[in-house]
Amino acid sequence: MGNGHGGPFATARLFAEAAAELHGIARRLLPLRLSKGQPLLHRGEVADAVYFIAAGVFSCARAPWRRSFPAASGGLKRRDRDRPFVEVSTLVAGDFCGELELLGYDPDERPGEGVVWGAAYWREALARRLSVAIDPAGALASVCLAGTLEKTDETPSNTEEKEAKTQEMTNETTKDKEEDGYTAVEPEEDAMDDLMEEENEEETNNHGRCEERIFSPGAAEHPRARIATVRAKTPAMVFRLDYDACRVLFSEKTFARLREYVRGYPSNEDLRVVLTAQRKWREYRAKVVEDVLRDVSHTKAKSGRSS
Repeated sequence: MGNGHGGPFATARLFAEAAAELHGIARRLLPLRLSKGQPLLHRGEVADAVYFIAAGVFSCARAPWRRSFPAASGGLKRRDRDRPFVEVSTLVAGDFCGELELLGYDPDERPGEGVVWGAAYWREALARRLSVAIDPAGALASVCLAGTLEKTDETPSNTEEKEAKTQEMTNETTKDKEEDGYTAVEPEEDAMDDLMEEENEEETNNHGRCEERIFSPGAAEHPRARIATVRAKTPAMVFRLDYDACRVLFSEKTFARLREYVRGYPSNEDLRVVLTAQRKWREYRAKVVEDVLRDVSHTKAKSGRSS
């Protein structure tokens, strides 16, 4: 969420739009002033806009959730309000926040990370493969490829002999048809070329639709909940741009860059690592202070007895 200029999750600046796009965006910006300590975004509220910071300093904090299995529902309890917040970044003038919900991106969803593929997974995967419809064109291509591989495994002498016999039979057949007034038609690859062109066009269209679904201005039509809280550390000023305006004004290139940029946002597991390190540091500091105080008291007691 935004560009970090401090803390353990520092990142770099991003936006670089053309002058015309910036002019269109500027006309739709809504300026807002905040006092020190005033929250800009609340974790859990419905997201509806991106905020660009013009002045002041903000703190972006997030509370990691704990996994638990309630007996009633059996689902996961994703967030616990008693958990401490972790400041993931400090936002200053030129930074922005709210882009995660615009993209519909959840940093906690990391497919394939820490997944153990057991027997159940393979049973489901094989069952899905068995239910997939067979593509005749693909099956034909596989058969042709298998035949080609078998031919390449033959010895050179057998291959040359077969090719000579095939050519001789082809010449005799062509000669007989020409004597009967039949005009031979050379085999053409137009049908196969048309099939390949159609498949390539379909693949291109599917790829285009996939990119449109991920990066287009209509990628985040359904509202999502905020996952972090942003609070002003100093008196500040921000510009608000609602998601509808973002989807109209931002180009696909901007959405693609945003999508790539937000991959560095800390996940729940990253927050756990930071919290664990902070807890260990507090415990170590408390132990050191306790040891020092005990040594001081012991030294004073010894000096008192000696006197």
